Amino acid sequence: MKTWRTTIASTLYGRQIANVFHVKADPIPLAGERSADDLADDVWSWLGTAYKAVLATEGTVDTVTVVEDVLDPVVTVPDTAQKVINEAGTLSTPNNLPVELTMHLKFTTGVPLRGAVGGMFLPPPLASTFLSSDGLQFLTSGAYWSAAGTLAATLLAGHDWNATTTPAGHESLIVYSRTRRERGESNYFFDVNAAVRNPFPTWLRSRKS
Repeated sequence: MKTWRTTIASTLYGRQIANVFHVKADPIPLAGERSADDLADDVWSWLGTAYKAVLATEGTVDTVTVVEDVLDPVVTVPDTAQKVINEAGTLSTPNNLPVELTMHLKFTTGVPLRGAVGGMFLPPPLASTFLSSDGLQFLTSGAYWSAAGTLAATLLAGHDWNATTTPAGHESLIVYSRTRRERGESNYFFDVNAAVRNPFPTWLRSRKS
């Protein structure tokens, strides 16, 4: 079974947004392992609509890039692919907040290890109307909070490929620990069982997550 480093890259007001996460792709009999080109297509089919819903309409999703996780890329050349997207976000926002203010989505696995927790910073909401009146929390009735919840649920649901076979191939979200793999640990990736929205906004020094 292969695991993959996946990057959805976007541009918003000249700033780059790089959302990085890892997936595993379960192979199936006869069809075998998923290729990088196939996986890049699958990721956008799986997440495209939900991801665009947390990106302002002024932003553009540029590419989806997948790189096979290997222990040593000098010894084993990883399979890689990039899919050009060039699609606008769908979140309507009045744009009165800086791009550095955003939401963190935490990935948990239920495994009590340091290398078994992950997460990513989402594209910024840009609008104060998505925050509570004191500006300290996200408004749970707001479109941004709702869209982030849909993205979280979509990530957790995973994606079936070659669904006409039994069993179907399945791609799912994981936390990958390169450190554990380099140490020779047998368990170096973990299935994500929850994606938790932080109700408190986060400020980033650099708008690249």
